Amino acid sequence: MLITNVKLGGRLSNIYVNSEGIIECINCNRRDGQVINAEGGALTLPFVNSHVHLSQALTLGYNRKNETGKLIDGLALLRDDVLPRVTIDDVKRRLEKIQLIMFMNGTLYVRDHEPILNGNARRLITILHETSLIKVQVVACPSPSLSFSDNENEMERTLEAGADVVGAMPHGEDREGGLKSISKVFDIAQKFNKPVDGHIDEIDDPESDFSFYMVSEAKRRSWGKMTTLSHMVSSQYQGAMFRNLLLRMKETKVSVVINPETNLHLQGRYTEREVPRGLAPLQLLLSQGINVSLGSDNVSDVIFPLGDFNMLNVLERCKTSEWYCPLDTITTNGFRTLNIDPPSVNEGMKAEFVILKEGSKTPLLVVNGKHYALNKMTSYIGTVD
Repeated sequence: MLITNVKLGGRLSNIYVNSEGIIECINCNRRDGQVINAEGGALTLPFVNSHVHLSQALTLGYNRKNETGKLIDGLALLRDDVLPRVTIDDVKRRLEKIQLIMFMNGTLYVRDHEPILNGNARRLITILHETSLIKVQVVACPSPSLSFSDNENEMERTLEAGADVVGAMPHGEDREGGLKSISKVFDIAQKFNKPVDGHIDEIDDPESDFSFYMVSEAKRRSWGKMTTLSHMVSSQYQGAMFRNLLLRMKETKVSVVINPETNLHLQGRYTEREVPRGLAPLQLLLSQGINVSLGSDNVSDVIFPLGDFNMLNVLERCKTSEWYCPLDTITTNGFRTLNIDPPSVNEGMKAEFVILKEGSKTPLLVVNGKHYALNKMTSYIGTVD
């Protein structure tokens, strides 16, 4: 496949991808097989969805209606109504559709948080790792908390079954229990030599400050680059207190994942006066050199009824709250969050890239080795004869 007129490094180039999905040459005269005109579209890294819940995506209707729209009520419905109906065959069916949507929209790498309650995540790890078009990291997520039911033991069983990341949810505990759970999560992570990615302070409670303890524990154990704080929407971080946290985060080199679509929908429902926006302060975090990436989080389920897995839409939603929300938050920074080296566009390397289309939130071309998606839309206007 020859791709012509693609903007690479600020200049128009041609890229030839052979039948094995390898970039055989750049700006050469090789021309066999299909020829795709990129029409001057810019080439970028594939997109990374740093936080999603795959097994519950597209399950809207499996449950009673979440009348309040609150996260705590959605989690109860998820546990009572949705998870009992989630079978392996059901997940396979939805996952096939989800990976096609993601692939066509340029997402090739995903970090997926799966609830470990009652062995749910353990049963799904194999099929999540077998997706052909996207690469999935599975986080063993101890929802609603590590101390709930048999979650602590199930966490280790899930990691033994092949989960890639240790999850956390300290704000699901009382204060003492939350602090103990953070320590326990890092104990488990070090035992299995796995990264940590926790749901942290996803609650409208000014007393929820587990981010401080998460960062401190990561620093104490030299686990910073392998630690991610997801959400961080608690509204108490103000002034000197938050600046102190920023300094700790920068020094420790932890990552942060922000989920604009879901948290703008969920947060602020308990507030009678000023309504918090529901997002961690992305601009401030980036200005301090802290790695921040974006996720779609929930899509069409009891927690968030909308969403479409398109990371360019997530980026746009981020920009409605933050004037500066760079493309890096769904590319380079996402690879850093997942602790994966990003692919390179060089001769002899596997072809993994996205070519953008000016004025469109759907990429023109997505390439993953031998697989590609070409999104061309032709419109006609005419009159009835």
